Amino acid sequence: MIRLNKTVTLMLPFRRYPLRLSHRLLSSLGGVSCFMLRALDAGLTPAAIADITGLSDTTVVEQLDFLSQHGFVQIDRDDPLAPTTLSPRGRSMVDVEQLLKNGEPPAVWLDAFTLKRDVIHLLVNPDTELLLPDPTDTDFSPYAVAVMPARPRHYRNFDETGRLHTLLNRDVLVELLAVFWPDATALIEEQIEHWEYALGVPAGQDALDYLPVAFEPDALSLDPRASPPHATLPPALLPVLDMTLHFSRAEGFPWPVAVPAPVRQTLDLVSHSAVPGPAAYPDAEPSAPGEALILPASLELESAPPDLCGAHLSPGLSATLSARQVHVRCHLDHTEFQHQLQALDGVRHFSAPHQATKAEAFA
Repeated sequence: MIRLNKTVTLMLPFRRYPLRLSHRLLSSLGGVSCFMLRALDAGLTPAAIADITGLSDTTVVEQLDFLSQHGFVQIDRDDPLAPTTLSPRGRSMVDVEQLLKNGEPPAVWLDAFTLKRDVIHLLVNPDTELLLPDPTDTDFSPYAVAVMPARPRHYRNFDETGRLHTLLNRDVLVELLAVFWPDATALIEEQIEHWEYALGVPAGQDALDYLPVAFEPDALSLDPRASPPHATLPPALLPVLDMTLHFSRAEGFPWPVAVPAPVRQTLDLVSHSAVPGPAAYPDAEPSAPGEALILPASLELESAPPDLCGAHLSPGLSATLSARQVHVRCHLDHTEFQHQLQALDGVRHFSAPHQATKAEAFA
């Protein structure tokens, strides 16, 4: 594993969607029933409802009878137009309707970078100052900032809603709705079987918001071995300086000498630290733009020169150094990557196939 001894910030692309919430039971009641529940909750009598709406007493009684049969109201069978009381179930419907009518549909951000549909990162209630517009052409030097490439194929809304269903099991859905309505957790749990949701059309199909995630020194690890067959994140290209010190007998030296084997050293050009292992790394430029996470090379020394291994030259030896700059193709550890997202302040993060994070919701 290669660990970068420098703070590296990854810019992660997310797409913003309106989350359209509904309640199956409330929707099945219809407009007239919902109106009557609201009116009764406001203290109107059935007779007053008939006067206000112009409905006949017979129609109002029939509607009340329907609501009573389904447990939403408690009526006086001897006098159906007498003052009527909402049952706990009926009051819940009024409370649910009030929740759904409060403001615009909440927004969620779905990742636009994972390579597998069942691997999902969802952001809720982020501090809007954290999200940045497209930084692709921005010069961040001297900071080490890399832009995670977005998926080459944009999922349709139907597919993205399907991804959301993979994430939002019963418990996670309760957590998600409680972020939007923190004072209604008991009502959310009570009605959990009836909540429904779908993603609306994003304002701009190609518009992305980028979330910067900073990895402190030694927190970002890269594996230069062959990428796993089921990789969930794009590959990362690490710029390195590949150096080999070749030894030979000095010209004109009269005595035989033992010539050592070549000494190889690889230095990453992001943090200027030695890359472990004797492997020879092939150059791995991306085959297409936006295919890989390209980590930025820094050719300016921030402090002391890099710690390069030295070699003792015995009498009669000469040495020649050959060097080349290449990109090493690596892959990121998704579990470590996920933990870094979970630790973010100012945003609530849910992910699948793992459980939702327990980080505090942003206030």
